[in-house]
Amino acid sequence: MIKRFMYLILIWVTIFLFIGCSGKNSSKEDLSWIEKQVVKQKKDIKTDAARELDFNQFNYYLEKIDKKKMVYLNENLFEKGVSEIQKGYRKKRFNIKEVVTYYLKRLKNNQNLNVLVELNPNLFKIIENLEKKEMDLNQYPLYGIPVLLKDNIGIGDKLHNSAGAAALRNLRCDRDAHIVKKLRDAGAVILGKSNLSEWANFMTSNSSNGYSALGGQTQNPYGDFDVGGSSSGSAVAVAGNLSTLSIGTETCGSLIYPASQNSIVTLKPTVGLISRDRIIPISFTQDTAGPMGKNVKDIALLFETLIGYDKNDKKTEIAKDYQSKKIGEYLQKDVLKGKKIGVVINEEITKWYREGDQKIIKRIIEEMKNAGAKIKEIKLSEKIYNIDMMSVYLYEFENGVNNYFKNIGKSFSLKKVIHINKKNDKSYAFYGQDLLVRSYEDKTTEKENIKNVQKNLKNSKIPLDEAFKNHDLDAIMTLSNYLSAVYCPCGYPAVNVPAGYRKSGEPIGLTLIGKYKKDRDLLGLAYSYEQNTKNRKYCLKN
Repeated sequence: MIKRFMYLILIWVTIFLFIGCSGKNSSKEDLSWIEKQVVKQKKDIKTDAARELDFNQFNYYLEKIDKKKMVYLNENLFEKGVSEIQKGYRKKRFNIKEVVTYYLKRLKNNQNLNVLVELNPNLFKIIENLEKKEMDLNQYPLYGIPVLLKDNIGIGDKLHNSAGAAALRNLRCDRDAHIVKKLRDAGAVILGKSNLSEWANFMTSNSSNGYSALGGQTQNPYGDFDVGGSSSGSAVAVAGNLSTLSIGTETCGSLIYPASQNSIVTLKPTVGLISRDRIIPISFTQDTAGPMGKNVKDIALLFETLIGYDKNDKKTEIAKDYQSKKIGEYLQKDVLKGKKIGVVINEEITKWYREGDQKIIKRIIEEMKNAGAKIKEIKLSEKIYNIDMMSVYLYEFENGVNNYFKNIGKSFSLKKVIHINKKNDKSYAFYGQDLLVRSYEDKTTEKENIKNVQKNLKNSKIPLDEAFKNHDLDAIMTLSNYLSAVYCPCGYPAVNVPAGYRKSGEPIGLTLIGKYKKDRDLLGLAYSYEQNTKNRKYCLKN
């Protein structure tokens, strides 16, 4: 059993970037997985496949914001959330064009972070249409708020949807994804597409977090630390005040990990509450989009905007009875009082903690107790060591990708992608494409996949449900994405909120795992922790 768990951990670490090995090493060959990631990311690889960003198309607006005006806008917008920006609109301190131009200038000045894959050429047309509408926050809760989309989320503008892949550089979606339509209807301004670990980190087992052929290597704005993946650009954009909000996606760890590494907030929702329509997939079983922002209040507002039934995604049947709520109903500072939080102490999990993690957890426990929470040490059932996500991904990836191409009306396939990459391997597949090839060559049948999915569901859901019930827990606590491989196969929600910094200055996040469809309860706990600790520190003042 332990040998099997060690094998699964190796897969989780190599492919889905869950856990960093602890300890310092002297030789290059003995570098830990985290240190190897940092070495890769320092290279800042940009090949001739990289897409050029065209800021010149916005020169008319960029030139109108002089240094004095930029200082004023920085004083009023830096580190500000949705409600503060909208208050500024009401008070006539600035308008939407100025806010968007402020972010454009910051994006232009920080291009070294490689946050973007593409800018929205329709940006100011969107603003002009929005300014004709009355600022009614009941109808337009995200009125005038800049948002970046991860480059695997389809949009009907002139933007492409490429998953960072050079082979897909010219592909556009046939229409807006369901969640993009919801953003537009809510009054959001879509800045463009953010960089990611290519193919949402299902291209190669030798990947570098935050690297794509089209976007280059996304960098951590806090220093020479792992940027996390796969929603790297989405996380860094928010962390560095390059966008107010962003949307990422997760199959297993791709929201939670980059949020932890960049000191921001994210929610990995219960699978099915948010549509996956027109999002380039990995796994129909586990994929979900999710909100990313600087604070829990913004995340809750964005979550309420995105949830809902979509006829194009049958998983969203569960959202039919999940009506939107006002966030004030569940975001309260004293929510943690009396709540029971479980801390996982399975040795097979804790031995993968990085140096200093135990001290960080002890500090967070004290912070939780000071906020009124009750902490319990728990052990999860050994069923969690018998989860095999890779078999599911290898089967579902090719099927999902080929169906995506078919749905958007493109005569494309995974086979064609692999062929294009082979012809241009130096620039199109710098780190390889073994996962694409493995998925294409996979011989799993639909019947076998259903069996694998059901096994994973059982071995993840039962241990979590038992822990919640037997210990009467409101949430289970961990750091970053140490438990992503447990809660993701059963589609349970998780939230990550800034929990301070390591001695080196590297950000670390607290992750709370919740019960099925109890996303709002989870957000309430995260809000209470956030308001009682105020752990987030800003970066990139200029």
